[in-house]
Amino acid sequence: MREVQIDGGIICNNPALYAYQLATMFNKHQKTRILTLGTGEKPFNPVENKHDYDKKAFGTYKDEFMMNMDTYSADYYLRQNFHAENRVGDYLRIQKEVRIPMDDISQSNIDLLQSTYDQMYLDS
Repeated sequence: MREVQIDGGIICNNPALYAYQLATMFNKHQKTRILTLGTGEKPFNPVENKHDYDKKAFGTYKDEFMMNMDTYSADYYLRQNFHAENRVGDYLRIQKEVRIPMDDISQSNIDLLQSTYDQMYLDS
C-alpha cells in the first residue's frame, strides 16, 4: 500500500475551529480557552489599477483568496462566538506576515518562522 500525505491546509488552514468544537463536545461544562498560532501569511496586495488586472493576476488573487478563506472564516466564527459569550479574552489568534513560501519546509525556513514568532513574543 502506498502512503499518501496530505497537507492540513487542504482540509483546514486554521484548525482552531475544529479544536473548539471537539473541546466543547468532550468538555461540556469546562471553560475553553484557545491560543492559535498561524504559520504566517503573505502580505495582501490589493489591485491598484483595474486595467492591470489580467488573467495571471486573477489566478494569483483567486489562489490567495481560496487558501485564506478557511482561515479567516474560522477566526471570524470563533471571535464572534467568544464575544457573544462575553469571553473575548479566552480566544487569541496570532498571525504574522512572513515571506516564507508555504511549500518550502526546509529547516532554514522552519527556523526563520520560529525566530519570527520568538521575536514577536519578546516584543510584546
